[in-house]
Amino acid sequence: LSTQAELEATISDRQIGGIPGLMTKFCRMYNPIVAVNNVSLIWLNQVRAGNVAHGQSVANSPGGNALKHWVSNNIRVNIKEFIKKGDSNIGHIMKCDVSKSALGPQQKGIDLYLMYGRGIDIYRELIETAVGIGIIEKKGAGWMTWNIDGEEVKKQGIENFSEYIRDDREKYTKLITIVSQLTLS
Repeated sequence: LSTQAELEATISDRQIGGIPGLMTKFCRMYNPIVAVNNVSLIWLNQVRAGNVAHGQSVANSPGGNALKHWVSNNIRVNIKEFIKKGDSNIGHIMKCDVSKSALGPQQKGIDLYLMYGRGIDIYRELIETAVGIGIIEKKGAGWMTWNIDGEEVKKQGIENFSEYIRDDREKYTKLITIVSQLTLS
């Protein structure tokens, strides 16, 4: 995203406020169009390390104040930690925090498991939820146990349990049904 003045300038010319001005103008022009057509517009913006104020680092994003005022929802996404298998990274945990929301509660967050080559791991999300509400028991040394239809399913580690329900569609369907009934009621 560059202004015409920035493209035509030499390396020594300073252009201040060009991009925030473009973003503000874009928001003013396209907000009515977006609202009338009932669509969502998604901005992806990087966060830059800012100045240190009162002992805390203040992060800011380019684009001035336009995006802060025009957006309905603001979700901040960070890498929380890497998921490893042996010595190699096979994914990472994304920490997603809602800092502004016109549609729901603010200051809420969620951790998503992003597996390289697969995307968001819905199986791991389901297992973590099932553990949280007591459907699956987590025991020492990473053992996970699920009693279903008189059968005890026992796997060591979330990755092995995730592979099990990924391969057995019937068990996956049962688990998602039980979790949905308990969390949505």
